[in-house]
Amino acid sequence: MFGIFQGLALFLGFLYPCYASYKALLTPGTADDHQWLTYWVIYGFVETAESILTQFLWIPFYYEMKSVLLLWLVLPQTKGAAFVFQHFICPFMQKYASQIDPIFAKADQAFRSDQMNSFVNLSQQYGPGIANQAMAAAQQEARRLAQSSQGTAQGQSGASYGQKHRPPGF
Repeated sequence: MFGIFQGLALFLGFLYPCYASYKALLTPGTADDHQWLTYWVIYGFVETAESILTQFLWIPFYYEMKSVLLLWLVLPQTKGAAFVFQHFICPFMQKYASQIDPIFAKADQAFRSDQMNSFVNLSQQYGPGIANQAMAAAQQEARRLAQSSQGTAQGQSGASYGQKHRPPGF
């Protein structure tokens, strides 16, 4: 069930900050940009921790507590995101940057590679058409499988899907 605090956490943690970030990007100064960029760094850590912890724990009143935390992080009056950033994220990142940087350097290198540029160009050129073609092919295959299973269930002869489409040598 989508509770009121779950909705509030979604609003406070994601929807409002997205809108405020959009508005901040349209203003000429950078003070609000800095606030929202700091918030998104903290939000990324919170969401990562949440996705890991919820695999192992059930926490009573979780969304109520998350809503309060997000409210504290998001309000410019409390500067919660700046506090967490300065006192926790920066010291952690400074301590482990030498181990983290090579990982992201490899990812950055891959994103800037000629192969990635070729992929981006091809996806921009053919992307929408490929998605439509894949959906049409999936629907056609689903209809064929449904007809095939109906034919087998009605006692018609014929190989099953696995037998008809088995790779050579199997």
